[in-house]
This record gives sequence, structure tokens and C-alpha cells, in this order.
Amino acid sequence: MSEKWYNRKERVWTERRQQMNFQQLSNLQYWTSLFSSPWSIAINLFDILIVAYILYRFTKAIAGTKIMILVRGVVIFVLAQVVANILGLTTISWLINQIITYGVIAAVVIFSPEIRTGLERLGRATDFFSTAQISAEEQMIRAFVKSVEYMSPRKIGALVAIQRVRTLQEYIATGIPLDANISAELLINIFIPNTPLHDGAVIIRENRIAVTSAYLPLTESTGISKEFGTRHRAAIGLSEVSDALTFIVSEETGGISITYNGVFKHDLTIEEFEAELRAILLPAVEEKVSFKDRLLGGWKYEKNSLYIISSLFFACILFIYATSTNFQNSNTARQVKSETYTNTITNVPIVIHYDDDQYFISGFASEVSVVLTGANRVTLASEMQESTRKFKVTADLTDASVGTIEVPLNIENLPSGLTAVATPQKITVKVGKKVKRDGMLVVPQVDQSQIDPKLQIDSITVSNERVSVTTDQETLAKIDKVIALLPTSERITGNYSGSVPLQAIDRNGVVLPAVITPFDTTMKVTTKPVAPSSSTSNSTTSSSSETSSSTKATSSKTN
Repeated sequence: MSEKWYNRKERVWTERRQQMNFQQLSNLQYWTSLFSSPWSIAINLFDILIVAYILYRFTKAIAGTKIMILVRGVVIFVLAQVVANILGLTTISWLINQIITYGVIAAVVIFSPEIRTGLERLGRATDFFSTAQISAEEQMIRAFVKSVEYMSPRKIGALVAIQRVRTLQEYIATGIPLDANISAELLINIFIPNTPLHDGAVIIRENRIAVTSAYLPLTESTGISKEFGTRHRAAIGLSEVSDALTFIVSEETGGISITYNGVFKHDLTIEEFEAELRAILLPAVEEKVSFKDRLLGGWKYEKNSLYIISSLFFACILFIYATSTNFQNSNTARQVKSETYTNTITNVPIVIHYDDDQYFISGFASEVSVVLTGANRVTLASEMQESTRKFKVTADLTDASVGTIEVPLNIENLPSGLTAVATPQKITVKVGKKVKRDGMLVVPQVDQSQIDPKLQIDSITVSNERVSVTTDQETLAKIDKVIALLPTSERITGNYSGSVPLQAIDRNGVVLPAVITPFDTTMKVTTKPVAPSSSTSNSTTSSSSETSSSTKATSSKTN
């Protein structure tokens, strides 16, 4: 019993290691393929560095946001799944896989504002190669100082919050979007009393005015003096829940205040206000940073060595996993003989490209059969289903003129690895000048065999007495009338009302190609019993005569 259990466990572990490609780490051919030449070594190192840089920038972009918690959770689950796969813990591995699969979808919905903010920050990386790192902040500070210099003596109330590392998306969503460059003139105009945007807070994000009239959380502290109003309490409340810098101009006294990380400083002079802004918003040493120092900023300036090391580590893990998987798949492809599968699809519609404003086409089968051949059964099965089908059969008549034309059929958007042959490979199309006739009379028709022998038709009416017919000139000349024909599956056993199709026919009753608008109509048939004194043969003759005369009577009334 124990030997069977051991063999089963060993087999499961082997399968798990093969699934995770760990067996390739001991494969000498795999490592030889990575270091086969100096050029391949350089390419692989470049590949790792590019991936590490992307991971580093992504990590920096989401640092301090709620999505960082999500990323940490995903990493923990992935590592747990790797361990479960190695140990052969099938149930735990399946459970973690389900959590990751559906949890990521749920997280995208829940954290969509944070994801959008992180991607915006990641996309605004144009200043990475710049050597002047404080120009934008310097310009922003000057705009703040200039606007406060104007608003403070005039007692124009203002409330401005500047997003730092932690996102303020929760409060940005409550404001009116602006997304404008920062200028003193714009800030002054926003906070001028009685203007539509002066209430609420202005929120600055990425050196731009993101929104105005935003709502900020009020502090719950009871130690705030009553001389400070709602703006001050909102600024203090925001500083308690985020790392945002907020400054206020009092509407009552014109006093200048600033809050940051829960610290509230009030009654500042312009010089003190500017000094506080510079101390918080600008680096301690205002110097130009070279590209080399920027790249190594985690070691010398930003103390983010953990981000760099983590990015390099995960880049190496991804590189090993990707290359080992590719190596294993390549070997498998060489060992396994390729098989080819063939399937036939019927009733594939033909898409014809032509000038439908000038021409009318007819005389061809609208569907063909297509034989698909390929080695990928999944792709082949996908193309068999109409809902997931990518390829289409087309015919090009864009340069055609009036006449009967034989045109080849083309297969477009066919997935790679598949071949397709349409049957037939050509179709014959009649192309004519497009014409339209309005007001054509609709004649209702009912076959005598569809009527109960005990009944005869009293009257027939249609809801659309006149219709429009679109066809080519030659066909229009052949049209004798438009009929509303009761379907052969219908039987009249009393009064009847239903939708019936419309057809254009010639004098011999042959249906002609035409587009009738509307394409159907509602037919109403009233009946009455056959007179009891009539014999069966006379009744049939009489009913047939009355049906014909009723139809003529209806047509006469319509005319």
C-alpha cells in the first residue's frame, strides 16, 4: 500500500515539475541554447533588462495606491500555486487557480479608478530622460504664490489639494473635470466669488488642475478652533487620510494656511507659504540629475533599491519560465508528427462588394460550401461555428458594369495555419442598372386547395395595398404584378389574419428577383359557408369562381 502511494506521489510530482518546466533547469541543452554565442547572450541580457525596467516603472507607478495591495496579493497567490504544483497539492492548486482567474476579473472592476490612475502615471514617463527635474514643480509653486498673493489681501476664499504619492481618485471623482495647465490667472478665476466653480476644492494631479469643486473629507478632530471654517476642516481631514499637500486662503480673514501629513500651519506670510511649498514639493538639493543618476536613483536618491532588486528578480523568473516553455514546446513540436484535419462547412454566405447605389445584382447562389484544412483543431473548430468564425467568402464587383459576369470567390481573414477551398470557386452574377418603382399594386392570392371544402371566400384584403419595388431595368419591364401569396403550409378553416410574403412575378407566374419594400404584408381573409343546395362539384367550381371574383373585386377597390 505504501509503495503504491509513493509511486503515485512520485508520478504526480513529476507531472507537476513538467508543467512548471522546472525539469529544464537541469537540461544542459536548454542552458546551451541560452549562451550559444555572444550575440545571444547580449540579446538575452537586453531582454531581461527591458522586462525589469517595465516592472520597475509599473511598480513605481502604482506605489502608494490601493492597487499595490492587489499586486502583492496576486504575487502571494502565484507563489503559493507554484509551491502547490511542486508538492502535488491538486485541490489547493485548483482552488488557487480559480481564485486568481476570477479574482483578477473582479479586481479590475473594483480597482478600476486606481488602475486608470496607475496607467496614467506610467504613461507620463517622458521626464525620465530629462535632466531638469524641478522645472514643472518650480512653475507650479510660482503659480500658487502669485495666485495667493492676489487672493489673500482681497479675502478670496480658496482650497487647493496637491496629490502626492497616494491617489486622490476617490475625491477627484466628486469634482468637475478640468485637466488644465496650472496658472495663477486660472486659479484666481476659479475662486472668484459667485463663479460656478468657486465652491469646493481644486485638486492638482501630475502638475495639472485635474478637477474643481471637489468634496474633501472633514476632520473629526474636536481640537480645531471654531475660528476655522469648512475649508480648513476639509484640508485637515484630507491630510489625515492621505499624503496630499493642501493650502487654504480664508474667506473671512484672508489668512494663508497649509496642511500636510496631519500638520496644520496657519496665518502664514507669503514668504513662509512659499518656503513651505518648496520644502515639501521640491527635492532637498535642487540640482540637475543626469540619466545615469536617474537610472540609479533607487540607490542614491529615491531609496528604492527594493523595487530594482524585485524587478530584476521577477524579470529573471519570467525569462526562465518563458524560454524554458519555448524550448520544451520546440522539442515537442519536433517529436510529435503533425496531423492535418479537414472539415466542410455548408451554407457560408457570400459577401459581394459592388456599387449598390447604381447597380442591382441577381442570378447567383447566395451561399457556398467551404472545405477547411489545418493542423490546429481548436482553430478549426472555432471557424466551424458561425458565432466565432473569422473568415468570410467575398466576390469583388466594384469595377463591374452592366451584363452577366463570372467572378471568382475569395477567402478573406482566414486564420494562419488553415487553408480553404470554396465550392463553387466562381459564381455568375447578373448586373443591371438599379431602378425603383413606387406605388405598385399588391394582389392577394389564395390557392383553392388551402380552403376548407365547406367554406368559400367572402373577401380578401391586405394592409399594404401599394409597395415599392427595386430591381434592374430589364427585370422591371417583365414584372406583371406584386402578389401577396398565402404560404402553402397555411390552411383556411375560418376567418384568417396573418403576415404573408410579397413577390414580384411575370405574366407566366415566374418569381422575379426584386427587393420589395415592405417585404411582407398582413392578409385578412373572411369566409362564409358553402350553400347547402350546391353539389360538391358545383360548390368547388362556384368557390373557385367566387375566389377569383373576390380577388378581382378587392383589386378593383384598391385601384
